[in-house]
Amino acid sequence: MLNSDYKDILLALSNKKAKFILVGAYAMAAHGFPRSTMDLGELTAIIMIEEIPVQVLSVADLIKNKRVTGRTKDLADAEALEILQTMDKNGQN
Repeated sequence: MLNSDYKDILLALSNKKAKFILVGAYAMAAHGFPRSTMDLGELTAIIMIEEIPVQVLSVADLIKNKRVTGRTKDLADAEALEILQTMDKNGQN
């Protein structure tokens, strides 16, 4: 899932105990729905990414965030996350 530069950044932040939250497409990928993005950056969840504990925006707040932007790609992301969330609740994922 991670390219070496991205993994290095996450490791450095984690090792220094930096407070950070993954948002946007990075949070989407952490929740199982990868999409390319140009940005990196509430309520959060801790997800292990290649054995690195990473704080990401929670699925519920990520959906809210995506809906608020109103951009077509973000609305599609919110819809996909809602489907994944429903599948998780129904034990299908």
